[in-house]
Amino acid sequence: MQAEEIMEKKIASAMEVCKKYNRIKADGKKAEAVWKYNLDMAADAKYPKETEMYEEYADKALAGFKASIKWLKIVDRAMRMVLPYEAEQVLIQHFVEGKPLKSIRGGRNQYMSRTTATKYKKIGIQKLADNISSVEADLKKLEETLENSL
Repeated sequence: MQAEEIMEKKIASAMEVCKKYNRIKADGKKAEAVWKYNLDMAADAKYPKETEMYEEYADKALAGFKASIKWLKIVDRAMRMVLPYEAEQVLIQHFVEGKPLKSIRGGRNQYMSRTTATKYKKIGIQKLADNISSVEADLKKLEETLENSL
């Protein structure tokens, strides 16, 4: 009973990570835009205090941008370690690209049936949960860094 509860918690956290993927990616792009904007404003500033202020804002946005890149790399690495290959493809296409289960392309560039995609989705989520459980604390810290930068 304990093992099932632990696995359910791991699966729930893996599902949460999958749902956050696109939001973190968008927030990272936003942080990059803010960083570039603040660098431009610092270059155009007339007064030293103004330049210092914009450089401080740029540093904060850069920290958020780097945190988002690191978060995405960790999750991508965890997804790439999922076996079998079909489960990895379902995770990437369904959660990252946002495709519905009936339009997942499997081996030989053919569509999977919804039943097959659902089966591989369950397998993939379990494997992803095992891969992510060891780095979950790091992901939380990176999310906080990104949130604080925006």
